[in-house]
Amino acid sequence: MTIIQLQYFQAVCETGNIKTASSRLHVSQPAVSNSIRNLEQELHLTLLTRTPKGTVPTEDGLNFLHSVNDLLFHFEQLYNIAADISASHQKLRCGISPMVGSCIFPHIYNEYHKRYPEIQVEMTTEKGIYSLYDMLQKDQLDVLLVPGLDIPDTFASYIIREERLLFCISQKYMSECLDTITAAELSRIPLVIMPPGHLQHKLVMNFFQSNHLEPNVLLYTHQLNVIRNFITAGTAGGFLYDSYVTDGLPPDLMTFDIHMPRIPFTLVWKKEGYLFSSAKDFIRTVKSYS
Repeated sequence: MTIIQLQYFQAVCETGNIKTASSRLHVSQPAVSNSIRNLEQELHLTLLTRTPKGTVPTEDGLNFLHSVNDLLFHFEQLYNIAADISASHQKLRCGISPMVGSCIFPHIYNEYHKRYPEIQVEMTTEKGIYSLYDMLQKDQLDVLLVPGLDIPDTFASYIIREERLLFCISQKYMSECLDTITAAELSRIPLVIMPPGHLQHKLVMNFFQSNHLEPNVLLYTHQLNVIRNFITAGTAGGFLYDSYVTDGLPPDLMTFDIHMPRIPFTLVWKKEGYLFSSAKDFIRTVKSYS
């Protein structure tokens, strides 16, 4: 008994005609007839009979058809899963927090692409960290590069390095160059920050709440370049990781460490479930990079 024999039998039962079934299957009529005849001989059953209305299943054939339908349904599901797994071997779905991605992802990507040039990397960046966790849990992503505070217990993680979140503002905005800044002074400065759902937003809000102050938020944005441009133009202040601050920003930028928690840049993946080889290779690459 083969899958092809079962598919031929199912097609004849559904169409009620060997000619129509063979046309749908794109095979010859004799191929369908001989296949079903061989199946009947193997099972020692008569599965089909001819009537004025066409070719129909016998009582044994009807009982057999119910099992055939179930088996072929699950076979198609299995085939599609195997096809998805095969395709997934050739790609990596990576969720990236904007700030973490800008600091470390280009270097990691270059090393990964050098080792595995055949793998296509698909990046998801325009979401908050909690949305990325949800996508990882639902197997819509393979790995995450995120600021690793409050990682859910269902995930495994590897800390790449730790960074400070600094308050940054241009001397174009400040009338004088300062060495320190108070929370009260910060509350009067217009800010451009990440929207709710991002860890940066949570840390900034916690900072002001702990000092019993309200931030003066000018704009919420997912775009790191927008935050950077507002800061360098002297329009507003913002918060950037220290490695980003040292990477090509103008010399008139002033930075202040306001003692927020140090942020672990973290690689995250699911503890349970199937981990594709592309994801395993990425994890190894990150560990060797750091």
